Amino acid sequence: MLVIIPSVVRKMIMDIETDVNECCGFLFGHQNVEHRTVTKSLAAVNSKIGDRRTNYEIASEDYLKAERIA
Repeated sequence: MLVIIPSVVRKMIMDIETDVNECCGFLFGHQNVEHRTVTKSLAAVNSKIGDRRTNYEIASEDYLKAERIA
């Protein structure tokens, strides 16, 4: 079962409501035998050139930031 804590859900909603373009990001947390729990999210910048409403490319800086957080 996947569990996302309510504050993370609220942050994700706020992140997606700020832009009409395609959005993406990273989820962080922990797991045990029965559950995966998401405790943090990180919105990623869409660095795609062209139609950003339907295409997405995660900026390399965001990948690096996510790696450091993980």
